[in-house]
Amino acid sequence: MRDIKIDFLRFLGLSLIILAHVDPPIWLAQLRNFDVVLMVVVSGLAFTQSRKVESYQSYLWKRIKRLLFPVWLFLSFYFLANTGLSLLGKTALIPPEVILDSYTLTEGIGYVWIIRVFLLVALTAPFISRVNQRVKNHRVYFSLLIFSYLLYELLLALTLPYTTTNFGENVSLFVYYGIAFSLIFAVGIRIPQLRKERCFSLAGFFLLTFAALGIVYFIQRGELVNTQTHKYPPSAYYLSYAMGMTVLAYLVADKFIPIIGKFKKLEFWILFIAQNSMWIYLWHIPIVEFFEQNNTFNFLIEYFVTYSGATLITFLQVFAVKKRLLPTINKESLKKDLTILLTG
Repeated sequence: MRDIKIDFLRFLGLSLIILAHVDPPIWLAQLRNFDVVLMVVVSGLAFTQSRKVESYQSYLWKRIKRLLFPVWLFLSFYFLANTGLSLLGKTALIPPEVILDSYTLTEGIGYVWIIRVFLLVALTAPFISRVNQRVKNHRVYFSLLIFSYLLYELLLALTLPYTTTNFGENVSLFVYYGIAFSLIFAVGIRIPQLRKERCFSLAGFFLLTFAALGIVYFIQRGELVNTQTHKYPPSAYYLSYAMGMTVLAYLVADKFIPIIGKFKKLEFWILFIAQNSMWIYLWHIPIVEFFEQNNTFNFLIEYFVTYSGATLITFLQVFAVKKRLLPTINKESLKKDLTILLTG
């Protein structure tokens, strides 16, 4: 059985990520700037429900098939389409180094860095799960996370000057992001065990930290500082805001679930988007790129067209795979692999 709360939060996270890519007003861009953290927390919420007893190698191979292979398939299509359009003189040819960086999930065309985050979290998730199971006391558990995070901030302070080289920058893309978002995952995997009062306290802790840092930065610079400036690599100002808003979203989601259940069509689309978030995210990329080259529309129009267009393409893809392709295949293992690769 799927957890409708997790699906709703995944739907919310994807909706906010797509919103970020259509250049909303600054205030709205700041308000929604917790989307990636929300998605990582959601992966923590879902981990304990979906985790089966299996070897680490088997688990990791499944995560690679589910996360990396669909991206590589999409990128191959994207770059082939770009080559064809460039030959027709419709667009510029993407440089080879950008293509390579895209496949390695470093920089490239952008957008795919979030997949790198999920893969890095997947590497550490089983080990975090063991710690979560063994450390029953909440205070001890969160004290371990705070201590680990302070070590991470110390690492940032000591090594950030050395990331100006290409090698140092590439190492930071994996080390910094892997540590920071694994700690976020560790919070997500613990949240279901907390009472509502503790969750409110947790949200308060994060938001007070964010407010205190915001005041310090305002005194230093004489202006309000956007958390986006502390996102790459993620540090306390960005993470405290994002975690505070994420925990609040987790608490508020309970209010929306009964309402959504009353509208079956709305519920269907929210569940569909949540279950197929990977491909909707991938298909939104070319639509966003189109608007980037034709920046004459209001961001709300861009948002509606991008979101609905990516969802429609994914719906047709899922329909074609499940209703047309899979019935023609007899081998169950191949059916399973194609389902993982081409659908949610």
